[in-house]
Amino acid sequence: MEDFQMQVSELDSQLSHRTRELDTIRAELKAVKDFRRKRAQMQRELDEVSSCLLIFFAMRPDALALYI
Repeated sequence: MEDFQMQVSELDSQLSHRTRELDTIRAELKAVKDFRRKRAQMQRELDEVSSCLLIFFAMRPDALALYI
């Protein structure tokens, strides 16, 4: 009976360990998804700024000399 209780205790310990590992993996996955979402948003913003700058410098080629 004592061996059975030791096995149960060991399995409970392993389960707790695996549960913590799974929680860590889930948190990391959430961070990766958040980063991807933010990266996509930042890329759209950079594309918009780039387009605006291209239009601005196409309309005002003399303005480019101020930044060189």
